[in-house]
Amino acid sequence: METLLAVVVVTLFPLAVVLAPLLLAGWVERRRAAVIARQVELTEAIHRDLGAVVAPFVTRRPGGRWRVRIAVPFERPAVVEAVLAVVHRTFRERFDLVLTPQEEAAPRGTRASRQAHEGRSVSWA
Repeated sequence: METLLAVVVVTLFPLAVVLAPLLLAGWVERRRAAVIARQVELTEAIHRDLGAVVAPFVTRRPGGRWRVRIAVPFERPAVVEAVLAVVHRTFRERFDLVLTPQEEAAPRGTRASRQAHEGRSVSWA
């Protein structure tokens, strides 16, 4: 009986060593795909309702809870309110929401906007 058990363990061990990382990789890929799908869904909902005013960043917390980070223009409360309404409509389950101030964009065609677009640092006087 012990010999049979040893044969079974020796036979199944290589299979388990190969199968466990494959299952883990599949699980990680499904989680990543779910995060991407939720971010695309939220981005499209915001752009459909408000235009391209903000770009959300969606992640999944270790406990499975969603976290939505959005840089919003706090000086425009109507836009912030509309963005929050779209986020609450899109995420029906509980989620964490992080709002950060949106950086001012330099006017198009200015030297500062060209430098920022090219990846150079821009200093404001």
